[in-house]
Amino acid sequence: MYSVFKYNFILYLQKTYKNKFSLSLNKKIIVLPPILKKIGLKIYVCFFVINKNFNNDVNRPIGLICVSRNKKIKIYDFNEYDFCTENNFYKTYYNFSNKNFCLNTPENEELLRIYLQNLYNIYSKLNIFKDFYNSDYKNYLSKIKNFFPEKFFNFYKLLQNNNIKQIGIQDNEERKIYYNQYLKEEKELAQKKEKLEEDNKQNFYNYINNNLKIFIREEVMPSFKSYGSFSKLSFYNEIGNFLKNNKLDEHYNCFNPELNNKELTQNKLEVLNKLKVSVIKIYSKTIDQKYYKNNNIDTLSKVLIVFLNCLLIEEINKSFSSNFEEEIKECKEIFNENINHITIEKVKETLQEYYKDLCNDYLESCSKNFSNIYYAYLFIFRHI
Repeated sequence: MYSVFKYNFILYLQKTYKNKFSLSLNKKIIVLPPILKKIGLKIYVCFFVINKNFNNDVNRPIGLICVSRNKKIKIYDFNEYDFCTENNFYKTYYNFSNKNFCLNTPENEELLRIYLQNLYNIYSKLNIFKDFYNSDYKNYLSKIKNFFPEKFFNFYKLLQNNNIKQIGIQDNEERKIYYNQYLKEEKELAQKKEKLEEDNKQNFYNYINNNLKIFIREEVMPSFKSYGSFSKLSFYNEIGNFLKNNKLDEHYNCFNPELNNKELTQNKLEVLNKLKVSVIKIYSKTIDQKYYKNNNIDTLSKVLIVFLNCLLIEEINKSFSSNFEEEIKECKEIFNENINHITIEKVKETLQEYYKDLCNDYLESCSKNFSNIYYAYLFIFRHI
């Protein structure tokens, strides 16, 4: 019997009987510290059961697990039985995030182990014909009372004093009223949560995109002065691919509506710093070029950058300009006239690919279909 008064026994009950209570919202339960109760001619060790809600709110007990001296277990599902008139199972009494009341901190767990040992000492001396509600037991109750707010500990008092009875028709009617009210409130809460999540997500996107844009434009791009225009084009191409495949939705901890602003800010900063590291790695990769001193390569790369800039301005203005149209036409002519002057076949093929991509971008209206190189150029140089 000694094992019943071990903390591990509470964990065992949580795992073994999680599916035994009809009022469990998600088949996850928490078993609370026990009290002693006389039921019939036997004294049971009785453990309250509560829901383990996703938001850590603690509502009234949904069941009771009673263990007799010979280790037989009796289950009371409060969908069928009850010991009090409080029929609202959705009212919040406290939250486990408040360390004064939770049982899952190392300090409180250690205290509970000691209290359970005290209860075992009391229980081992019990006589069915004598009142167990003595000074030692009262002392035990006063200790576990510290785990709970007064309003919730009232359930312990009511269980101690009241009989457990089957619920009646009136109880069922009252429970239906509270349940319908709960569904309405849950729907409103879910809508508010969804709206807050969307707002947080948009703020996260804006934060990352704006800060990453500034970082690339002000801290990375000036470093290309010593490495020529071909390195710039290679960088735009790699960064465009990186940005398209950067799934910000995966960072839920940056817009989780259940986190406070301090936590969200810290998480967003961590993601931003990781992205900056990735950008720096791409930068290091693309400046490792042997071609930045080659005049033919550098000239045609500059022509493509002029092409890029014309596309950018027309995209920003959402209209074609005769001046920029003329520049684009000139860029095409220069490129086609001089591409065969490039003698390094690998570079020639790369520049031709970039040129082909920009010609397609010139005709493309959907930003999702823009090439990597143009996608990155827009991201970096379009105004915030």
